[in-house]
Amino acid sequence: QTVNGTYQIKKIMDTWTRQMGYPVVNIKADGKDHYIIEQKRFLLQPGDKFNVSESPYKYMWHIPFVYSFMSKPSQTELHWLSNSSDRIKATGSGWILGNVDHIGFYRVNYEVSMWKQLTEQLHKDHTVFVASSRAGLIGDALNLARAGQLDYHIALNITTYLKKESDFVPWKAFLDGLEFVNAMLDTSDSYGNFQKYLTDMVTPVFKKIKLNGKGTLPQRYMRRLILNAACNLEIPEAVQYATKMFKDWMETGRQLPSDLATIIYTVGIRQGNAREWDFTWNQTRHTNVAAEKHMLLEALAQTEVPWLFWR
Repeated sequence: QTVNGTYQIKKIMDTWTRQMGYPVVNIKADGKDHYIIEQKRFLLQPGDKFNVSESPYKYMWHIPFVYSFMSKPSQTELHWLSNSSDRIKATGSGWILGNVDHIGFYRVNYEVSMWKQLTEQLHKDHTVFVASSRAGLIGDALNLARAGQLDYHIALNITTYLKKESDFVPWKAFLDGLEFVNAMLDTSDSYGNFQKYLTDMVTPVFKKIKLNGKGTLPQRYMRRLILNAACNLEIPEAVQYATKMFKDWMETGRQLPSDLATIIYTVGIRQGNAREWDFTWNQTRHTNVAAEKHMLLEALAQTEVPWLFWR
């Protein structure tokens, strides 16, 4: 079987199923009218090396490279990248976006000037890119920075537009991508500045989300994600909300929103003392719902009063 009468499906898929890893596609300008796209194996750890002879395909993939240009942002082009590098024609001036919709299993890196153009577009009007493309840009930037292939200054600059982002997917990519940075900085003197940066990013978005009401599924995902981040950052309004919900649960037995229950239990235990801990412990002994018991036990482990464990 063929794709567009040219590529054999087996030949394409073998490069993805019969060798390890996945590629990164690097884009660089070639004059005013063309770009060079180049593929290589993506390695997350900067010091890792590999031998191309280990793979029957020499760590080359048949990549369906989907891209668009600033001049026609809604119009995509497809180029099959089957060699180590190839040349594509530019359409107009301005930015180029690779892996549109982020449907391809590869990362995309750009020249510094191109990252700057994409960052400027996100700040001017981020909705020019669909949410999945925005998430792809953020995920690529942060993972490329972790791999030592992109300066963290560039990667973090592209995320600053998120203060006006209301979609769950880009925020998930952002928070997931920063877990590594958080782990690396949490014992350094830079951690305070990092926490301030995150607080500045999360606070305006937290103030916009609706914590009450069911909402659509993406809206519920978003409020859970942002409330959790806000509570971990100890943003006062978020902690106050979760603490109040926990106290109401203790006093009235009112069922908590299922998507927020874990967060509320955890914050209630962290902010509380023996009374809150004992009440929650008793609830674990009376509930017949395994998932509920698991949430309660996980929350109990978050207490900041360790002697409660040893009574």
